This record gives sequence, structure tokens and C-alpha cells, in this order.
Amino acid sequence: MSENQQNVNEEWEREVLVEKKPVMSLGNKVVKIFTSPYEVFENLMDHPKILLPLIVVCILGLISTLASMPFSQKVAENMIAIYEQYGIPTAGADTFTGVVGIVTAPLTILVGWALFSVLYWIAARIFQVKVSINQVFSVYAHTLIVQYGISIITMALNSFVFKSGVDFFSLGVILPNMDVTSTLYYFLQYFSLPMLWSLVLTGLGLSYLGKKKAFMGVLSVFLCYSAIAYGMSFMATLAFRMFVPS
Repeated sequence: MSENQQNVNEEWEREVLVEKKPVMSLGNKVVKIFTSPYEVFENLMDHPKILLPLIVVCILGLISTLASMPFSQKVAENMIAIYEQYGIPTAGADTFTGVVGIVTAPLTILVGWALFSVLYWIAARIFQVKVSINQVFSVYAHTLIVQYGISIITMALNSFVFKSGVDFFSLGVILPNMDVTSTLYYFLQYFSLPMLWSLVLTGLGLSYLGKKKAFMGVLSVFLCYSAIAYGMSFMATLAFRMFVPS
């Protein structure tokens, strides 16, 4: 037997002898993604599960949407008042927004998860963080548990404690006057405490699975999300100006 063939056989034997770690239970992952996220990421190396975490995310997202209803109603009232100052028709806008938000919450979450997973995978590859698309899908499904879990708390506080129509847990609180003509206002609104936490965890997870320094994954995710947030913010202000009567 040649030396190369012997080395190949030895490598194969080592891989066979290394046992995969058992699948972490869903309950453990839901808890440890908050307390010990690296344990979850390590388990995702061998078991990149997606379905059950997404079910949890959809349930948490629906609860978060329900908790945010009073807050969303107040935001709608504030926006309607501002739109009316500019002469923009707003009949039924507040009710329509609330109903649609509840009905479409699970679908919105799933579409957002799929879209952002692909974009984060592309960004990670650009930054030489070599992770598979399936690993990104799995990591993001788990970090969304954190995002929507914390969002339930922040939305409940915004709805039942602060009651002002201003998200005190987003960077938008820096501009509390709701300047809807400002791209910066919309941009800062995209960066809430739950979102920031989720972005950091997603970046750390991609770095861990891709065996890169932590800041590489975090930077790739933040730049990707920031670019999308800015684009959406720019479109929002552009749409507002288009509807303002001349």
C-alpha cells in the first residue's frame, strides 16, 4: 500500500471514529441561544435544523405583533396626523395596517428569514466567511428566536408603559419628532434593541461555523443589513414626497 493511500485510509478512519454530537433538544436551544449561543452554534455544525426553530419564531412573532398592537395604533395615529398636515389622504389607514400586520405576520417572518439568509450568505462569502447556505438558514432561524423573544418585551413596554408611539428601544428615539421627510429617521428606526442583538448573534454564528474571527461575520451581517435598511428608508421618504400634493 502506498503512503498516500495509507494516509487517506487513516484520515477516513479518524472521521468514522469521531462521533457527531447528539442533536440538542429544541427546548435547550431556545434557552441557550440566549444564555450560551456558542453551544447552539456548535451543535448546528452537525445538525443545522431549520423547521422547528422557525415554528417557534413564527409563534413568538405573532405574540410580538399582538403585543405591539396598541403601540402600532399610536404610531398610526401620529403618522396620520403628520400626513394630514401635508394634505395626504389617510382614510382607514390605521385599521388597515393593524389587521394586515396580524394576518400576515407568519408569512412576513418566513419571507424575511429566507431573503435575509440568502443575502447574509452572499455577504459572508464576500468577507471570506465560508459557510454553507444551509448553515446560514439554520443560524438565522435560531437567532430570530432571540429577536422576537426580546421584541415581545420591548413591544409590550412600548404599548402599555410608554404609550407615546415612539419606540424607546430603537435608535430612532434620537429623533423623537418623527420627521417622516428624513431618510435618517426611517434608517434609525430599523435598528432596535432586538434587531441589534439578533444581528450580532447572527454574525457571531456565521464566524463560528466559518472558522473566522468574530468581527468578520458581524461586520458582513451589519453592512448587509445597513445597506438594505438605508435603501428601504430612502424609498420610504421618496414615496412620502411623491404623495405630497403639489
